[in-house]
Amino acid sequence: MVAIPGVAGQSSEISSEAATSSNSAEKQNQQLAATASNLKHHEIAYRMQCAADLAHAIAAAEPEDARPLMTAALIDLHAGMPPSEALDKDAAQEWAKRAGEAELVAIAEAVATELQGRNLHQDHGRGLLRWLFLSMPLANRLRFLKWGQENCACE
Repeated sequence: MVAIPGVAGQSSEISSEAATSSNSAEKQNQQLAATASNLKHHEIAYRMQCAADLAHAIAAAEPEDARPLMTAALIDLHAGMPPSEALDKDAAQEWAKRAGEAELVAIAEAVATELQGRNLHQDHGRGLLRWLFLSMPLANRLRFLKWGQENCACE
């Protein structure tokens, strides 16, 4: 005979068979929780080890290589995160459609100023250059290409 916990002043009784199955289910739940906790701790430990390995690799890299390595790692980490409102391309496109030319130029100048001296991930840098090139009128693009052929050393 087992008293039910939480019932003050009463002695309710249940059969020993029901108590055994109840305790057994409770033990199973505790074991499952412990196993899940262990898996979570292993996952956290693995992620911490990966972060430490990455930090050591970045620290050991040449200074000009360290920043692109860290940028690439942050891009990879961000890939698994929920999308940021600031990175929602559809929302940005909608804002840009409504923005006036002065606003667009001000934002572009602010971004260009902020990017000065930053070592961008290669894909981001190429994308920005492509965007800038394509934003010019066709005649300007052709003049730019002609200028590049005349003034830049090509291999």
